[in-house]
Amino acid sequence: MNPAPTQLESRDLSSLSTATTPEHVETWSKFGRKASSKGEPTWELVHQFPIQGDWSLDDYLALKTHVPIEFNQGVLEFLDMPSAEHQLITFFLQLALFNYLRQHPRGVVLAAPIRLKLNENLVREPDLMVLPGIDSTRTPFVTSPLLVVEILSEGAMARDRDEVKKRGEYEAAGIPEYWIIDPLRSEFRLFTRMGDKEGYSDGGVFRAGDAITSVIFDGLSIDVGACFKAGLDGRSMLFGNGGGS
Repeated sequence: MNPAPTQLESRDLSSLSTATTPEHVETWSKFGRKASSKGEPTWELVHQFPIQGDWSLDDYLALKTHVPIEFNQGVLEFLDMPSAEHQLITFFLQLALFNYLRQHPRGVVLAAPIRLKLNENLVREPDLMVLPGIDSTRTPFVTSPLLVVEILSEGAMARDRDEVKKRGEYEAAGIPEYWIIDPLRSEFRLFTRMGDKEGYSDGGVFRAGDAITSVIFDGLSIDVGACFKAGLDGRSMLFGNGGGS
């Protein structure tokens, strides 16, 4: 049985665009996750804006204003709100990279939300990036990172986006190193561009008990088990070792 609709769910969306169809109204009125297609209105944005004074708690909890939005060939792609585990892993890795770069000043580490412009038609928001430097801290996007890190969210669509699509995009953009962290499988993958060789070399799969060693950052090693432990219990970052060297 479907729950009673909230004000936002029950609003008539048909007046918002002549392109509206009963299918869209039904889908969005039930908080469906159907993504807007090319040539259609951006229903994800329409869904976010009830009139002032009509917000309910359910409407507020459904708001996705702070969810990262990526730009891909004229299409807005909406990412899921990161879980607590996702954020703790991000913080663990950011701390490890920060500590390394403090001792080996080769760049700066930045965490999402921040836009990475890959080309004129493609902007992504990686979970973490290491940049050789920043020309301006007020620029709306950055370019040319040395390292990009993506932490997988649940769902086949998110997995395909990070493991297949983004891997190809980062590879084509010439980004030297790409890490994929999979909390569900407790796996860490490393891809690196080796010299003049085209494309990424697969550095393998790393699990608890392993240490991942960066190819482009000499001496940077991450304790994989400590990384995933931090995702389950963030106190390990405060009372244990940082997991990086």
